[in-house]
Amino acid sequence: MFLETRCFSNDVVHSSDMKRSIDTAEAVLDGLGQDNEEVHEMKGLREAGSGQFEGESLDTIDEKQAKEAGYDSYDEYEDDKRKTDEDEWSWLANAHYYADQSGYAEGADKVQERMTDAIEKIAAKQNEEGGGNVLVVSHGMSINVMLADMTDKYEGDSLENASVTKIHYQNGDMEVESIGDTSYLEEGEE
Repeated sequence: MFLETRCFSNDVVHSSDMKRSIDTAEAVLDGLGQDNEEVHEMKGLREAGSGQFEGESLDTIDEKQAKEAGYDSYDEYEDDKRKTDEDEWSWLANAHYYADQSGYAEGADKVQERMTDAIEKIAAKQNEEGGGNVLVVSHGMSINVMLADMTDKYEGDSLENASVTKIHYQNGDMEVESIGDTSYLEEGEE
């Protein structure tokens, strides 16, 4: 009940179509006693595509990206390619994109566009159906990259798994109300 009273009660649930986010959505619903609720899967909520680097650890990716892009070290690669005003998460998405030879990695602009489009579609549909709360489950890099573009409230800190970010949608506008709230986890332990 801590999640429901602290964060939300949902009217509809959307998730990336990737298994780990569907599992998370189902675990939240189970915790809310709403395990019979349907989870609507959307490709637009997927994790940022890393192309040929999919499934690798970030440390391994860093070194492989640098070498693939023709640099001796990741630091040299980042110093040369990273824009001065680029947040960490957008840089990571762009680093994958710059170094990927497969053509499947997504740059930050593509991730931001895809995620924002998915959120806007969800919000508009819910608005057409009379409004209400929506639970949206996605992935860390994609959420971080989207927030970096969406609001000045985002400071670039990595969001914890299972954190809650509230976005209010009204009349076609989205406003980020809170970012990365995990207080319900602490309250649930008490």
